[in-house]
Amino acid sequence: MTKEREADFVIENFRELDNLIFKYGFSSYVKISKMICYYFYKNMILVFAEIWFSMYCGYSGQIYFLKILISMYNAFLTNVQVFIALYYEKTSQYKGDLSEIEAKFYYEGITSQHFNMKVFWGWVLSSILHGSGIFFLSIYLFKESEDGILPGMWCQSTIAFSMILHSVSYKLILSLNFVHRKTYFFTVICIIAYYVVLVGINLHFVPVEKEFNGMVFFLMF
Repeated sequence: MTKEREADFVIENFRELDNLIFKYGFSSYVKISKMICYYFYKNMILVFAEIWFSMYCGYSGQIYFLKILISMYNAFLTNVQVFIALYYEKTSQYKGDLSEIEAKFYYEGITSQHFNMKVFWGWVLSSILHGSGIFFLSIYLFKESEDGILPGMWCQSTIAFSMILHSVSYKLILSLNFVHRKTYFFTVICIIAYYVVLVGINLHFVPVEKEFNGMVFFLMF
C-alpha cells in the first residue's frame, strides 16, 4: 500500500496493459510521429522559399515575408488545426481478431514504421520540392499588368506565402487516416483569418512597410 500511494499511477491487473500499450501507447506514437514530421515540413517549406529568394536577390538581406505573417504562421495559422486534427486522428485501420490487431500494432512499433529515416526524409524532401516550386511559380506569376504596372516584391511575396499556407493545410489533411469535421472547420477558419489580416493590413489597421499597402487590392483587381 505504501508503494501504491507513492506511485504516480497504479495498474492493478496485467490485462489492463493491453489497453494502455496497444490503444493509448500506439496511438500516441503515431500521432507524435506525424506531428514531428509535419512541423519540420511546415517550417522547412517556408525556409526554402526564403533561401531561394536570398539567392535570387543576391543575398542583400532583404526580408521576404512580413514579420507579422511569419509570427501568425507559427503561432496560429498552422498550429490550431494540427492539435485538433491529431486529437481526432484514428490510428487503427485493422479489422478482425483483437490478438491479430495487437500483433500488428506491436510489429509496427518495434520496426518504427511510422517514424524512421525514410518517413522523415520523405517529409523533408516534400518541403524542399514544394517550397522551391511555390517560389518559382510565384516568380512566374509575377508579371506586368495590362496597364503596364509592374508589381513590387511584396506582391510576389504575398502570392508565395498564400500558396505555402494552402499547401501546408492540405498536406496535413492528406496525411491523416481520419479527418474530423472540426479539422476542416479550423483549417478553413485559419485560412480565412489570414485573408482578413491581409485586408486589415491594406486598410492600414496594422502598421507595416509602406510598400505593402494596397498590394492585396492590386492582386484582386
